[in-house]
Amino acid sequence: MFEAYIVSCGAIADDQLQAAFDAQAERTPLVGQVARELGVLSPRQVLSLLDQQQQSTLRFCELAVNEHMMTQRQRARVLAEQQQRRPPLLEMLLETGGVTRADIFELRRMYAKQAHFAPERTGTRLKQLSPEEFSKLARQVANDRIA
Repeated sequence: MFEAYIVSCGAIADDQLQAAFDAQAERTPLVGQVARELGVLSPRQVLSLLDQQQQSTLRFCELAVNEHMMTQRQRARVLAEQQQRRPPLLEMLLETGGVTRADIFELRRMYAKQAHFAPERTGTRLKQLSPEEFSKLARQVANDRIA
């Protein structure tokens, strides 16, 4: 995984990684909020589970299943939705200043070379960009290099 490579090769400092994780955690909705938004739990049920959780070692969804407020299938749906809403670590690294777009392009090139991937397989997302989107991204990279 590319994010693991960035960390293992020392491309970012521990404090930069921690700042990105903190930003990611702040922007990831809580499980109770997701369950409420999906209509799996009512606000009253969420509050009840939060109260019970203070006396329990169980995680929120496990407790909800044990209390028969949520099925296993609903639990999986809520957790999948929460995961879907979690911002990508690379996005958080960019936002917190841990890396620049130019750094990411260079690290992807190094990662692809180290992983022995063919160059045409490493830029799948780039191939999906329209010419206008690619030009905009290239300008952003150039601006990052100048800054």
